[in-house]
Amino acid sequence: MRLTLICLFLAACYSLAGQTPQQSQSDSTAKVSEAPLEPVMGENVFEMFDMEQEPEFPGGQDGLMQFISQHLTYPDSARQNNVEGLVLVSFVIDQEGKVGDTRIIRDIGYGCGEEIRRILMLLPRWKPGIIDGYPVKVRYTLPVRFRLD
Repeated sequence: MRLTLICLFLAACYSLAGQTPQQSQSDSTAKVSEAPLEPVMGENVFEMFDMEQEPEFPGGQDGLMQFISQHLTYPDSARQNNVEGLVLVSFVIDQEGKVGDTRIIRDIGYGCGEEIRRILMLLPRWKPGIIDGYPVKVRYTLPVRFRLD
């Protein structure tokens, strides 16, 4: 009962909030702005599941893996200590397709996380993610496996 009263009160407030003192509820001739509404996305960072169109590396996923493998230098300390494993990194692809805000989520140590961060800074521009026809910032998470030959 209490929840119903609160909901009714909020509904009444929302319906009254849009009226000026000169308007009444029966005034159906009020002018509505016809300017297109542009989403307020500015600094928001979206996740992959929010995307209408996901960000895309030039050459696709295969191109990204090839770029990483071509630029990856196995850290000496990791090689000397026979360190193998998965480094999980995330980064933001902005509205212009530039990579930034890199974060190491899971690191195996011995310089492996830092090596991935170095490679991320070398990435060329991506095709940005799109929501409602507008490019947006997107957080991308990438697993990179370190394996000794």
